Amino acid sequence: MDNKTNTLSKVCFSLALGCLMTVGCASAGSTSPAPASRSVGTLLVKGPSVRAVIAGPSTIHAYSQFPGGAIYTTSAAAATDTDCRTAAQRAAAPRAPLAADHVVTVDVGAGQVACLETASRGAYELLWHERDKPAREVVVAHGGDQ
Repeated sequence: MDNKTNTLSKVCFSLALGCLMTVGCASAGSTSPAPASRSVGTLLVKGPSVRAVIAGPSTIHAYSQFPGGAIYTTSAAAATDTDCRTAAQRAAAPRAPLAADHVVTVDVGAGQVACLETASRGAYELLWHERDKPAREVVVAHGGDQ
């Protein structure tokens, strides 16, 4: 084998080994996949508005950069804006004000819908994502005083 062939073989071998190691390391980064059912969203409204955000059961974190919005839950017939407008007209559901730059946690039960209500004349943007469910605490063994 001449010197050129030997050098070419070493380069090809090094490239192949590097590719295999990159693929192997990239796929070994996480042992648990991200939850496929986790939802995120942005709701942009202009002027005073009442809109549906997400149907339950779910727990979400809601955030806005500006004040002027409130979030609440109500029973959902169809989990649409109509359910939210009906509840807003009755003013029955307690509202959680969305302060600027603060995250609000909202529990949306089964058969409910989370609703956004805004009063500002300008544009209003709500950012939200479903919160990961915390693992239940399980006590395997408890060492008592002996």
